[in-house]
Amino acid sequence: MLSLGNGVSYSDNGNRVLFDPHRKVHGGLVCISHGHSDHARKHDATMLMTPETKKIVGFDGEAVTYGKSSHGITFYNAGHVLGSAQCEINGVAYTGDFLMDSPLLGGAEPIDCDTLVMETTFGLPEFAFPKRQDVIGSISKWVKANYNAGRTVILGGYSLGKAQELTKIVTDMGIPVLAHPKIARINQIYENAGIRLGGWLPTNTDEAREIAKSAFVAVMPFHQVKPKLLEALSQQNGTKAVAALATGWALRGRLGFKAFPLSDHADFPSLLSYVEQASPRKIYTIHGFANEFARQLRRRGWKAEALKPGQKKLTQWDA
Repeated sequence: MLSLGNGVSYSDNGNRVLFDPHRKVHGGLVCISHGHSDHARKHDATMLMTPETKKIVGFDGEAVTYGKSSHGITFYNAGHVLGSAQCEINGVAYTGDFLMDSPLLGGAEPIDCDTLVMETTFGLPEFAFPKRQDVIGSISKWVKANYNAGRTVILGGYSLGKAQELTKIVTDMGIPVLAHPKIARINQIYENAGIRLGGWLPTNTDEAREIAKSAFVAVMPFHQVKPKLLEALSQQNGTKAVAALATGWALRGRLGFKAFPLSDHADFPSLLSYVEQASPRKIYTIHGFANEFARQLRRRGWKAEALKPGQKKLTQWDA
């Protein structure tokens, strides 16, 4: 049985597991798919997560590596952020957030399953992202042009996932990156996991402060990139400061800054591709454009519906 409420609940023969519950759970079994705060919090329960996610979230739990199982649940790479996992139990697969073409982490591989519960953040046809390498090329060109013109460049992205990719894009051009302390902590976890991000420095070091006396490139948390920040930086070192954001929502515009459609979520074509490769008998969609994507799947002949809060659904679909 499946239901959506405090995360996704799966129960069978008296056993129950919650995937990514957002309210504190007391007792039972919890799977945390990755370290983003809307998916991960500390529970008074048995918590399963990857070793990398444990380091990111900073609280205890049972570590499960990719391809291994615990309590009947097998973990697979989701390609979303470091340590992100898809989970499978008794033929039911839960994707969490996933990406099929991550240059740093390797893409998510669709799980052969009978029932698929999938996140559909970008489940509309309008969200068809350009090729990732083309977006990376555009970011590189924009950063280089502004940096060479003597401007301070601020790139905004989520501290876990997007910020590390932005860091690598810039350092691959031979330009040092100043990383916000929150991002620097995650950068170091990536480095410790063997993912080299190039020449970056935390902004709160003496070396970084020396670099910041003239034009520089910094990666900042998405929500901290604001006009007042650019004004302050321009006054600080006498150079014009410019900013850009990296997000899949760039395709809709109206973000207040230049934006590049670099996302760590699957776009609409990738969501379809996942379904086609997994070939489940039944699909439940959650989050984002769940209703719309389920409708698109039904038009293509799949048995799909949005899983809504309070509903209880069988994991098997009547033929």
